[in-house]
Amino acid sequence: MTRKLLLILLVLIIAATVLIIYKPQKEESVKTSSDNMSEMLLKDDKKTTNNVAKITEIASEPDNKQWFYAIKPQFEDSGIFSEGMARVKKNNLFGFINSKGDFVIEPSFQGALEFSDGLAPVNVDNAWGYINTKGEIAIKPQFALSLPFVEEAGPVVTKEDGHAFVDINGDFIIKPDKSLSLLLSEGLIPFNEDNKWGYKDKENNVILKPQYEDASPFSEGLAAVKLNGKWGYVEKSGKVVIDPAFNAAGRFSEDIANVKIGEKWTYINKKGEKLFEPIFDVTWQFSNGVAPFQLAGQWGIIDKKGNYITNPQFDQISTFSNNVAIYKSENLWGYIYNDGEILSEPVFERAINYTEGLAAVMTGGKWGFISFKKKL
Repeated sequence: MTRKLLLILLVLIIAATVLIIYKPQKEESVKTSSDNMSEMLLKDDKKTTNNVAKITEIASEPDNKQWFYAIKPQFEDSGIFSEGMARVKKNNLFGFINSKGDFVIEPSFQGALEFSDGLAPVNVDNAWGYINTKGEIAIKPQFALSLPFVEEAGPVVTKEDGHAFVDINGDFIIKPDKSLSLLLSEGLIPFNEDNKWGYKDKENNVILKPQYEDASPFSEGLAAVKLNGKWGYVEKSGKVVIDPAFNAAGRFSEDIANVKIGEKWTYINKKGEKLFEPIFDVTWQFSNGVAPFQLAGQWGIIDKKGNYITNPQFDQISTFSNNVAIYKSENLWGYIYNDGEILSEPVFERAINYTEGLAAVMTGGKWGFISFKKKL
């Protein structure tokens, strides 16, 4: 594209942008339906010009970056790579591509989620079921929703609004039950009965009777539960190992959990001991020794000793996936390594997790996949 054509394109984009009536965005996750180029370019004239320049630059000159397009932007939607394939949307239908960008399962589904245990949830004629890696129907579409398999069990919601789990043949492991959550982890599932929470196993046996005001999935042998308005942690036997003392509590990861004390967050070990004073606005889980945190409205990365890997400077940071996190700056997204190295400047309209060597990004309203020149 010539410089003259780029200049014309830039003028047209800015002209179109200022005609759009701005509507405040809702708080967003890394990937939300409200993320689109028009909304993000309407901050002010200066940011509009800068962001358009960034988007134009990556569309025309990606080779001088620390990342490169492995699969050019061309899809209407996309998901993560899992088991060698990623779901993508083309012509309003979902199919699956390989790491070269070739379709291995042609677009023919109204909806789709990632593969797990050799099966992927798909929507056919407004009913969800599962396909195998050849694209063949493995479990007949019959559910209001089906989710990726977890621990050899497929979480589903029946059309009667009952939660259940199926095996790879589509037979119920646990029959539909409205009291059941879909959060299977370490063999146990939280369930609710008479406004109290307990845990069942995959055979539908009650392991911990309903007694908690709230309950989260198990992780590293412990689960956060709420008693008398406070959160603590229990073992699978039901023994309380960390007394309920927190306003909120996350899962354990690498022997550390994020907890809220008063209005601030910090981290504890499995003895319930604080690693740092509670000074953070928000904290995420640790992964390979580091974790994102928010302080005074800005996000940074911290290690287990409390050292800043990056100072608070970003608008948002996701949890890490394969040592890579997504960060947000000036309404655009980039990628950062767990040592603080910037792998991509914030130039993408939307972005999702890095898996199997690829990350899905959106530019110009189309999704493609990037990889990084750094060996990760």
